[in-house]
Order: sequence, then structure tokens, then C-alpha cells
Amino acid sequence: MRLSVWVVIGGILLVALPITVWAESSSTSYKLWGNTLSSGGAYSTSTNYRSQAAIGDFSSGPLSSANYRMDVGFEAITEEPRLSMSLSGTSIALSPAPLTTAAVSTGAQSITVSTNADFGYTLTVTETAVFSNQYAVPLADVADGTVSAGSEEFGIGLTGSDRAFTDDRSVSATPRTIATRTDWTTGVVTTVTFKGAVSSTTPAGQYSGTVAFIATGNF
Repeated sequence: MRLSVWVVIGGILLVALPITVWAESSSTSYKLWGNTLSSGGAYSTSTNYRSQAAIGDFSSGPLSSANYRMDVGFEAITEEPRLSMSLSGTSIALSPAPLTTAAVSTGAQSITVSTNADFGYTLTVTETAVFSNQYAVPLADVADGTVSAGSEEFGIGLTGSDRAFTDDRSVSATPRTIATRTDWTTGVVTTVTFKGAVSSTTPAGQYSGTVAFIATGNF
């Protein structure tokens, strides 16, 4: 909608510039969260903050009454917080199976994260049920940075641009960061490879466990 305002004061004709009013604009490739009438504006950032500033903003500032509050101007335009996480599956099986002293058995899970958080996200894994056999005997956690054939060890390795470490590490009831980023991202994938190995003295049985992945946006 286009609105032109004409005002006559003391016989002098004042013509205001046309004001164009738009609703939220979007397409399959983009979305504009808001519009403002000003001479310009920009974001300023550092490792600890992000600020918004405008030049010549019209009618800027909060307006309120007993029943409402309205924020006006460039500084009030903020994108809706968004964070999503998806898994490639809900269960995995280590292969080759059964576990032997001749090889490391592995199984992979891919986690995809998207967020518009200014300071990125943090992805963690927590062991909610210990990887153990039906007699509640756990497989030993990896402690030397590498799950090796012939040694009783269980742990995870990571691939992906946001991975938090490059060696093999254990999972436990304490959340472990497996991926992190300091700015917004779309569809970044971190693959977690579970690794198990046994020694000649590892108790026989069917081993299983449960983990939880949690993505947190750093808004």
C-alpha cells in the first residue's frame, strides 16, 4: 500500500515524501523479517557482543500503554530465534559383529544442525545407559585416544567441519561437547562414529547402550 501525506500550514504547502508500507517479504530463497525507514544501519560485533545501530531512524523507540508494548525502528527488527537438529537414525549396530580381537567394530550416526543464533551452537552427547552386556558388565572406555583392535575399548570419533576433537574419546553421564560453532549455520553435519573393540579377556555377551544428543543455540 502506498500512502502520500499532504499538509497545509499557514498557506504553505508541505509535501511529505511518499511512505511505502510493506508486510513481511519472503520467497523460497530468503525471508525479510522487517523493514525500516532510515538513512542506514548496520550490525557491530566482537567476540562478546553484537549491537545494532541506525542512522536517521524515524519514530524509533518503544511505545507502550497499559495493554500493549510496541518496539519501533531498526533496532527492533530481530529475526525469530531458530534451532533445529535431525538424526540420521534412532539406532545403530556395530559392524563387524560379533566383536572380535581382529578388528574394531564401528557404527555411525550423523547429526544435522541449523540455527540463526548470533553466536552459533553447541552439540553434546551424554551416555544415558552404559554400554554393557546383559550381565551389566561394561566395556572399558577408551583412555589413550584411539580405539584399537585387540584392546577392550569403547568410544567415539568425529568427522565434520564443526567437530570438537580429532581423537577417540569416551562417552559418559557427563555431557561431552562434540561440535561447536561461533556463528549461524544451515545444515552443518557432524558424524559420530561409535567404536568398540575387545580383548581375549573381555566377557562374552550382547552389549548395548543409549546416548542422548543435545543441540543448544548460543543466542
